[in-house]
Amino acid sequence: MVKIFFYFPILFAKYTRFKGLNGSLQFFFKYFMLVFLASVVHIQSFSLIRFIISIFYMYSLYEFGYIQNDAETIKKENNPTKRLTNEDLAFYEKHKIGIYVTRLGWVLLLASLLMFSNTSCFFILYSIIIVPVFYLYNTIRNRYNLYIHIILMFLRFSVPVVISSLYIDFPLMLWILFIYPIPVFVQLSVKGKFGYKNKFFSRYIMFSYDKHNMHLFRIKYYIVFTLLLFIFCASGLMTWWYLLPTGYYFLFTILSAIKNL
Repeated sequence: MVKIFFYFPILFAKYTRFKGLNGSLQFFFKYFMLVFLASVVHIQSFSLIRFIISIFYMYSLYEFGYIQNDAETIKKENNPTKRLTNEDLAFYEKHKIGIYVTRLGWVLLLASLLMFSNTSCFFILYSIIIVPVFYLYNTIRNRYNLYIHIILMFLRFSVPVVISSLYIDFPLMLWILFIYPIPVFVQLSVKGKFGYKNKFFSRYIMFSYDKHNMHLFRIKYYIVFTLLLFIFCASGLMTWWYLLPTGYYFLFTILSAIKNL
């Protein structure tokens, strides 16, 4: 039986990370909508076609890391997180060359479509950073993984934004960094991911990694983030349009907390 999720962009992420209806909804509201609203901040240069292609392009690159993590890195771990069944792993071992060649073909095809839609080579090459960064993330297993994870999260969110809007500057990069990667980094640091637990965060920011404290931290974080963003916009350092995706994600955070508490 052919495991088609190995060959097509986004399908592997759906199979291993966004399972079922709840996983699909999480992907749509937590990632897709946030990235879309961030992209239309620069509506003058935004292209919906480029946005859709860029999502597939980003995942065609990102899933190289997912596949390596789930099928190769687990061989070196004592207690790995198994996202693939034994049957999936057997299929991968038998067809791994074809899988990677097909996926490379997707990368080249999607990159060509982006160039055809007047995307700068800079943005296309910027996206490729995902592959070596993810390889490094999969190679080591210590506290530095958390910092590499910040870079990966940043790239996952920034690539579709800069490609679809053909725009990049320091305020945009700063906003992307603080809207998602930084709060997730704090949570994982308190959780003790990869054997690293940040004592400062657990003492003063988020007391423990449980459902109540996690949602409480997120709400407090986005209140402060939104207020600071309002000040930056009022002072002319950032455009008021940034309040659109920020307000959306703040509302999403509140509704998620209400649903899960």
